[in-house]
Amino acid sequence: MRNRLILVVAGMLVLSALAYFSIKYFSEKSENEKKENRIAELSTEILDLEEDIFELNNDLEEKDMDLAEKEKKIDENKAQIKDLLARLNTAKQKDKTQTDKIRGYETRLKELEGLLENYENQIAFLKDQNMLLTGQVDSLQVTQIKMQEEYLTLKASNDDNLAQLEETVKKASVLKAANYQYYSISKKGKAKLETEFRRRSLKDLRICVTILENLVAESGTRDVYLVLENPDGSPLTNFGDGFSGTFMAEGREISYSAKSLIDYNKSSTLSCIDFSPEANIKWQKGVQNVYVYTDGRMIGKSSFVVK
Repeated sequence: MRNRLILVVAGMLVLSALAYFSIKYFSEKSENEKKENRIAELSTEILDLEEDIFELNNDLEEKDMDLAEKEKKIDENKAQIKDLLARLNTAKQKDKTQTDKIRGYETRLKELEGLLENYENQIAFLKDQNMLLTGQVDSLQVTQIKMQEEYLTLKASNDDNLAQLEETVKKASVLKAANYQYYSISKKGKAKLETEFRRRSLKDLRICVTILENLVAESGTRDVYLVLENPDGSPLTNFGDGFSGTFMAEGREISYSAKSLIDYNKSSTLSCIDFSPEANIKWQKGVQNVYVYTDGRMIGKSSFVVK
């Protein structure tokens, strides 16, 4: 009986020991599986982070992405690395059996952290380049503004000089009439040079004038208008016989006594113009004024005397 009791107690002790070691075994196995799962999760996160960092490298090559946005991504990845390193360190403290594997992950994270630092250096370099380029652009803009101002000043000066030159050329190109000669024309058509004329014998008159040399004036044909003015200031014209007409000069319409067409070639040119009053009109006694026009302006003035 006593032996039997001892066997029962011994069996119970054995069963208790088996139960204890079984529970301990399965408990440790479960804990190890949890540790393995945590490390596996960390490994997966590290792989995802690695992919993100390699994508970041492509983003750095993207010219359209703002530098601030690139910096934000780097900061996010650095925070992930810091978090993963802390979690790996915790896992390493709790499970000495995974030390080698965890150190491998830590080494990889350090390498990725080095990549991020390299990216930060690239961005810092780009910022410096941007500042340098911005400064150069600002300098170029200032230079451009100065050049534009200088150009406008020079252009205004050139325009003024050109306007002055044009005005000088315009004035210099004005033709001048000189060397007036007056001829009475007889009924037989003979011309007699005179300085004074008798009213009763004067009928037909020829006035010759020299258009002086002008190398600046334009060459070509032009009308020369003769305007005769009586001593009382009235114009002397003959529209009936076709001698006279009107023309525009100096902004107004003027009646001319007679005209001629000349071919001017920058050299002195003689123009002779014949005039006869209408049949019922007599020459007035006194000083007869003579005005010569061409190119829309008066180019000479003279007079002769009728007694």
